[in-house]
Amino acid sequence: MTSPAPSEGSIEATYRSLVAAMTPLERIARASAMTSWANAMVARRILAERGPMSSERLRWEVARRRYASDPAIVRMIDRHLETVDPDAVA
Repeated sequence: MTSPAPSEGSIEATYRSLVAAMTPLERIARASAMTSWANAMVARRILAERGPMSSERLRWEVARRRYASDPAIVRMIDRHLETVDPDAVA
């Protein structure tokens, strides 16, 4: 006999309980790991779309994608990208 699948509410409650039990340092480490994972995912997508590029250019392209909803930051990133060699490959 199998046990019933956990409901979304119980999964969320368990998750919240586990996070609440973390120390502040553990929460920061988890947030940092999640941010690194998200940045790596965005970087893979950019490389798949545009092909190889230097690590510096890739970092700025990731930032541009992550901050795409803020026109002022995008303009700042675009100005900096003008100084990065578009043909350099890591």
